[in-house]
Amino acid sequence: MRSFYPIMTDLTGRRCLVVGGGRVAERKIGGLLDAGADVTVISPEVTGRIARWEAEGRIEVIRREYAGGDGDGAALVFASTDSSEVNGRVWEDAVSRGQPVNVADRPELCTFVVPAVWRHGHLLVAVSTSGTSPMASSRIRDRIEAAIGDGIDAFLEFAAEYRVQVLSRVSDPGERRRLLAELFSDAALDAVRAGEWDGLRSRMEAELNRAAPDRLHDKERGER
Repeated sequence: MRSFYPIMTDLTGRRCLVVGGGRVAERKIGGLLDAGADVTVISPEVTGRIARWEAEGRIEVIRREYAGGDGDGAALVFASTDSSEVNGRVWEDAVSRGQPVNVADRPELCTFVVPAVWRHGHLLVAVSTSGTSPMASSRIRDRIEAAIGDGIDAFLEFAAEYRVQVLSRVSDPGERRRLLAELFSDAALDAVRAGEWDGLRSRMEAELNRAAPDRLHDKERGER
């Protein structure tokens, strides 16, 4: 079995090609739009949702059959038609150009696979079974989502600010590690999931103030 290298890539404003206009293509397009990609769709017919995205100006739809040069300049290529012949041509053309290509339901024709994804604010969770079982990936993703809870977004916003404060106010490397380890401890994440966000934030801020009281007093004197 092939082993894939996991990577997060920035597709903002980059052209991505989706060949096909059905439900599978719709899912691919939705993920690309979430990532800010510039999406071009090639298909004689499209679903109502794809047509709405086109009407909103979010994607370009070219209503015709696929042609060999359609993938020129694309950062990613997706083949999502119900024709194995068309999907095979899309794959061959992309491989000849050295482009990453994903062919729906044909893992042997994929140079990359699309994981099951959960986005929540800054958090992005991706689960993959290397193309062997997409349904298993989706189920595992759903279990992770249920385990984390809705408070994670506010927690990550605070964690980013807290890390900056720790690095600027605490000079001892060991104390820095202790504070950041406590922030991401099981107890802290359990508190986030239980909705005990305010108490956790107060405790962590108190810990930081105890670890760097002189810096805190300097800041207060500067404000006065």
